[in-house]
Amino acid sequence: MGNCLVAQSGGPTSVINATVAGVVKANQLNPVYDIVYGGLHGVEGIMQEMLVDLTNMSEEENLILKQTPASTLGSCRYKLKRANVKDFQRIVEVLRKYDIETMFYVGGNDSMDTVAALSEYATKHNITDLRFVGCPKTVDNDLMVTDHCPGYGSAAKFISNTALQTWLDVNVYTRQEVFVLETMGRDAGWLAASSTVSGVVDMLVLPEVPFDEEAFLNTVKKHMDEKNKCYIVVSEGVQYADGTYLAAAKAKDDAVAKIAPAIIFFIRTVLI
Repeated sequence: MGNCLVAQSGGPTSVINATVAGVVKANQLNPVYDIVYGGLHGVEGIMQEMLVDLTNMSEEENLILKQTPASTLGSCRYKLKRANVKDFQRIVEVLRKYDIETMFYVGGNDSMDTVAALSEYATKHNITDLRFVGCPKTVDNDLMVTDHCPGYGSAAKFISNTALQTWLDVNVYTRQEVFVLETMGRDAGWLAASSTVSGVVDMLVLPEVPFDEEAFLNTVKKHMDEKNKCYIVVSEGVQYADGTYLAAAKAKDDAVAKIAPAIIFFIRTVLI
């Protein structure tokens, strides 16, 4: 039998370690591989041979790992560029040096692209002794061909709780208050939408819907006229109909408006 390798990359979640624990546990129950290596800091660390032996992890350690947030093996934002052949050659070299047959890679869009790039390289160069397996895990819930991504549920719970807590803070005052909560989600509004579970969101601004400045301001004014308050949740990837991101618009030089800058700019100029 050969060995396998599991590594993580991209942003951490509170459940991302459960996949690593699952790989280790599965091999203990059905020993397909002699050694289960953990790669530290994703492909960046793998190329530096930063490997640890996870094969004989105890039951207690496995249980603790499943409940530990963030990325225990460390992460990276290293982008495998298809034109950079040396990176692919180095990864193949390391895998063969440690007799690794299968590489499990845990993460989101960029991590799955890393798996795709490695698989394409292997196919192109007739490398049949190595397998690259993507383990989808992202808070954004935006991976294709998946019903839902592990990591989204915990992030959605956090955002919903944050919305309720900050809404309570805003409503202790009698003065006019417009609150803007920005969430992650470059092209998908799942995280922003999860805030509505709190039941307190007045306006939800999603990247899937082109931003209409006039309609937005009219709705804000309506809420302000009715109750003197407006709670807004906006996804980071909101854009105009022409594809321009709001974050690159009028408020780009406003040092104060760092969160949903264009949204805050509009509210300042029209309502305040």
